[in-house]
Amino acid sequence: MYIPYINSRQVLEEAVGYMDMILVVYPVDNSYRLAAEPVFSYL
Repeated sequence: MYIPYINSRQVLEEAVGYMDMILVVYPVDNSYRLAAEPVFSYL
């Protein structure tokens, strides 16, 4: 049976902890970008 590889770029995440915010700085070309995303603490 052939199962094709499909990357939908979506994530399902379940957690019982508190929601926090993560800040990430990453380089793009000759500058930097800042991304803010929610994450779960798993406490």
